Amino acid sequence: MSTEARLLPEPVREARPRNGLDSRQTERAVASKRWQFAITPAIGIAAILTAIVVVSVLPTCTDASSAAVDTKTTEVTADQGDGAAIDPATASSLDAARWTTLEAERRLNPGGNHRLAAVDAFLLGERAWDQGQKEEARAFWTKSAAFDIAYLPPRLRLVQADLVSDFSGAMVTLRECAEVFQGDFHVQRWVLSNAILGFCLATTLSALAVVLGLLLKHSHPLHHTVTETLSYALRMNRTVAAILATVVLLLPLTANLGLVVTAMFYLFLVSYRYNRPERILALAAATWGVIVGPVLIVSSPWWSIPPDGRDAGLISEAQQDPTSPAFRLRVRQWIEDERPGVALYLEGLASKVDSEGPRAVLFYERAGRSGEVPPWVLETNVGNALIQAKEVDDGIRRYHRAIEVQPDAFEPHYNLALTQARSGRYLESDARFERASRIDLDRLRVLTRKGDRIDNPDPIDALWSPPDLWAWTLKHPGPVIAPEPLAFFLPLRSLVWATPAALLSLVCGLALGRWLKRIIRVHQCYQCGTPVCRRCLVRLDRRAYCSSCAEALGGLSSGEATRLLLKRLLDDRREWTSQIARIAAYFAPGIGTLVYGGAGIGFVAAVLGGLGVALVLYPEWGQPLFWGPWPDPISGLVRAIGVIFSILAILVGSAGVRANRRRSSTVKAFLDRDVDRLAA
Repeated sequence: MSTEARLLPEPVREARPRNGLDSRQTERAVASKRWQFAITPAIGIAAILTAIVVVSVLPTCTDASSAAVDTKTTEVTADQGDGAAIDPATASSLDAARWTTLEAERRLNPGGNHRLAAVDAFLLGERAWDQGQKEEARAFWTKSAAFDIAYLPPRLRLVQADLVSDFSGAMVTLRECAEVFQGDFHVQRWVLSNAILGFCLATTLSALAVVLGLLLKHSHPLHHTVTETLSYALRMNRTVAAILATVVLLLPLTANLGLVVTAMFYLFLVSYRYNRPERILALAAATWGVIVGPVLIVSSPWWSIPPDGRDAGLISEAQQDPTSPAFRLRVRQWIEDERPGVALYLEGLASKVDSEGPRAVLFYERAGRSGEVPPWVLETNVGNALIQAKEVDDGIRRYHRAIEVQPDAFEPHYNLALTQARSGRYLESDARFERASRIDLDRLRVLTRKGDRIDNPDPIDALWSPPDLWAWTLKHPGPVIAPEPLAFFLPLRSLVWATPAALLSLVCGLALGRWLKRIIRVHQCYQCGTPVCRRCLVRLDRRAYCSSCAEALGGLSSGEATRLLLKRLLDDRREWTSQIARIAAYFAPGIGTLVYGGAGIGFVAAVLGGLGVALVLYPEWGQPLFWGPWPDPISGLVRAIGVIFSILAILVGSAGVRANRRRSSTVKAFLDRDVDRLAA
């Protein structure tokens, strides 16, 4: 054997220790631990099934308790006793006696919207659904949708009920919901406000999950760095320094500046430890933490509602029923406090419905001076009031002015055609009716026909369209107050201070982290991957090792050191706290995946988890579709979708953790850092 060959270390594959540990036995020893990977997903599946059962039962209990508060439903079922089920025969006779008059009126006037009857039928359907009578509930919801063509709750409940049993029918109802959305301002605002708030909450939760995952992954090096810094600067024992370092790291949490600001500080305090993918995730989370306040401020007109309720929602509801005592009281109080043009317009509309034409004209003229009411709406309604006051020529003149302002508006053309027909100007009336039919033929047929005979209807009032209501909303936004639960994450519960505070904490964390890195640089053990500072490391062959690995490697040949470290890896028994942490990583989507998995799959799990949690918490932050003691018809569906996204997040995160644990537990992962291979 040559001298050069004698200098080479002994290969591992030729060395056999006394205990007979070879490569096959090593592989079998690693495979014997695979049961840990099989039992953890089983526990996860059991927890997921438990969560599904709990979330599916809670909405039913809540809906049943809320429906018991409704007085109308109690009156209908008073003869049957409290909580008694609806008997099918009794329900059919009761239904025939209750709805015959309303259905006859609806057949005579198909365009009429009977909102009270629609609400009543919807609540009866809710009660029947809670008692397990699915067909009765569908029948009541169908009646409710027929009584009011612009009433969304019964259509949403029909979609939810028919989604599995009658998918095609559910899609037809869903198209009706889309049509209602296009023409109903209240529904549009409900969708936009919940979409904006839900997006902001889901993104904030996802960013916090990313931050928490990165901090947990690098918490040991950060704590070790602070401990060694305090021990070196204050000349104290390392045990005392470790306790003091924990207290120092927890101090930012006591400042009560919101989780976003505190997370930004911690995120950049440990930024010197990030690799490239982690650095990209940290920058993305920090960017959202900085801009979440301005995003909510800019979008506040779409989700903010004034506490006194004096907004476009009141205009939309009051113009539908201007003589309602509740709306009229709020409008008159609004006039006494501020005297806005919108409130004067609504009072004029109520006066016109009460057949007080001259008084309505007075209120309309005062509202027109403010410039808040759309001109074509004002001119059309003034013309209606003048016609009611027997001033036909002035009314016709107002209709012409409305047509000049808004040529595609249906109401002035239709009202002018009616007025000209009553005045004997039939040719001009036919031309106007033809123009109105080109704008909206279906509406013209509904308004001019009742049953099988031609009737002579009255002029119709022009109402604010959804674009007009949105324009007024943008000019009169509500107060910029942080919504719950987003206010919990923001500094001082304020949207204005969110960006400055986040930027300040970001800069402070980055500067302090760079300073700590310059004082004591943290390395990583080349053999076991444990973080170790330059005061604690031991260098062998220009590599940094922790004290335990250096002690095992010291004085041994390369082959002996390899066998010793491999045996210690296979015989290692983790502490129970480490086992619990690894099991908990499966149920913390995004957080556990970033700690034990990769950055890419951790980001996906964090996004899905944030969206799922935000949807599950919808009753806490979402604005209800309609106010009252009855349950929100969409709440259960939203929470069910949230549970689905949460399950997807857990599955994606578990896959990432499992793949990383399998990769790190194989012999190949150990041989990638093999000392014997490096020496050779």
